[in-house]
Amino acid sequence: DLRVQVARLVACKVTLAARVDSFHESAQGQQGKALLSEIEKRLEKLTESAPVKAIKPLASPIDSKRKIRGGRICRKMKERYRRSELRAGVEQSTFATIVEDAYESDLGLSRGRIGQSGSGILRTPQIDSKTKARISQKLQKTLQQQ
Repeated sequence: DLRVQVARLVACKVTLAARVDSFHESAQGQQGKALLSEIEKRLEKLTESAPVKAIKPLASPIDSKRKIRGGRICRKMKERYRRSELRAGVEQSTFATIVEDAYESDLGLSRGRIGQSGSGILRTPQIDSKTKARISQKLQKTLQQQ
């Protein structure tokens, strides 16, 4: 990379020196010496090591997550994406009890408190009217007619 840059620089300066020589403008060679000193200065600059930049740590973020403003649309979205009762039961664990793995492997996944109080069997999730898939009223009417 450095050799290519120096070769291009020398080629340019030699071309300029040839033009000066062809018109006999510098009989004493001052122009050639000036071009040589320019090449040497440029070579020193190219061989210089790059200055070490100080690594600055990233600044801590000033503002927290933007709050979603209230309203009907926002409330409906929160209801749709909130944690279900089944999920909350899975995440709860009782203190000082031995539970078996849900998949009977070493993953450590358990059913939490689901099925422990009551009948002892795993309940299927109840379909919540807020989170179920919606269809238009027109489509509902056509489905009822069929």
